[in-house]
Amino acid sequence: AAAVGADSGKVEITEISVGKVKTGMIILDDVRTPMGVLLVPKGFEVTEVFIERMRNFGSGVLAERIRVSGPSVPIPRNAKSTA
Repeated sequence: AAAVGADSGKVEITEISVGKVKTGMIILDDVRTPMGVLLVPKGFEVTEVFIERMRNFGSGVLAERIRVSGPSVPIPRNAKSTA
């Protein structure tokens, strides 16, 4: 995970599968169907409604790995401290 510095603290960025996103996370990559149709644009903040709707995405899309940031991002166990 990379840390992005800010005056008020640091924001963790990590890569997870679409199916693992949580409310409040910011999606940093476009999410597209295998045919290239845009489902979610980069910069989108995950909401409860989105989590409900993503159940309709195909398993291939849910398994796709994307970069996310935000308060609910899990810190990988092998991540080095940036403090």
